[in-house]
Amino acid sequence: MGVFFERQADPAITQLLRTALTAAPPVDAEQGRTMSVQMAGQLQPVVNAVSKALAATPPSPAAADAQASSSAADLTNQLLGGATFNTGRFLVALGIFLLLLAGGITTDALKLTNSYTTLFALSTTIFGVIVGFLGGEKS
Repeated sequence: MGVFFERQADPAITQLLRTALTAAPPVDAEQGRTMSVQMAGQLQPVVNAVSKALAATPPSPAAADAQASSSAADLTNQLLGGATFNTGRFLVALGIFLLLLAGGITTDALKLTNSYTTLFALSTTIFGVIVGFLGGEKS
């Protein structure tokens, strides 16, 4: 869970795990593997990605790493959905920034030299943190 962006689990995965949790336990390890493969077969994005990877000609190890990372990121976004923006948290952070900025402006108008310098520095820091979280979490 991020500060401004959150991912929600895919309902298909949730239902699959709910079914697995409520199913009778397998008798032995082999039956457990068979049931796992059958249940995971319902997750078509995973099956399609693995099938596509198996059908492709083997690339160099470096290209395979890059392609696997890219495919895994795409698959994760497809299964979990893209990150959703949490407006409430952003507004709270923006409110804190604006309060510090307003405090800096007010103390500057009242000629409180140390106070407005400190408040402007804090508001600049808060703004940097907000922008940093927005950029870092979205990617």
